[in-house]
Amino acid sequence: MKTRASVPVVVAATLLIALVATSGGGSLIDGDEAVYGQFAREMRQTGDTLTLRWAGHPIHQRPPAYVWSLAFLARFLGEGERGLRLSATLATVLTVLAAAALARRLAGGATGAATAAALAFVSFRSTWEYGRAVESDPLLALFCVLAIERFAAAVATDATPA
Repeated sequence: MKTRASVPVVVAATLLIALVATSGGGSLIDGDEAVYGQFAREMRQTGDTLTLRWAGHPIHQRPPAYVWSLAFLARFLGEGERGLRLSATLATVLTVLAAAALARRLAGGATGAATAAALAFVSFRSTWEYGRAVESDPLLALFCVLAIERFAAAVATDATPA
């Protein structure tokens, strides 16, 4: 029983290794990757963690939460591709675990459901594409799955305010 419960963790660890191993290729010159990389660079340079900047000009169309993770990781790992892509990689791996926890909860504690959810999530093409890109989508997916899991937990325990 304990072995079956750890399958989602093994799946997530394998995904982490595979994404980290393949996330250093290519450059940040295309699309949002370059934009987010520049946001993180300017956040670190100015010290302003609330206002995103592009070429010194404030940008208010995007929330800064994802860029916070990029700036934090860039501080320790540098501004290279692998360091900046690690935020999305970690969010993707945590989403696999959150999806497994949600499936287990919805299936009444069945570890088979958690394993199926973890394997299904890993099989999606977008998991592999966004899991190694400087994009905010993996962080949004993580927060969505965590919110649904916490809602399911509250419903299961009937944790409604009195």
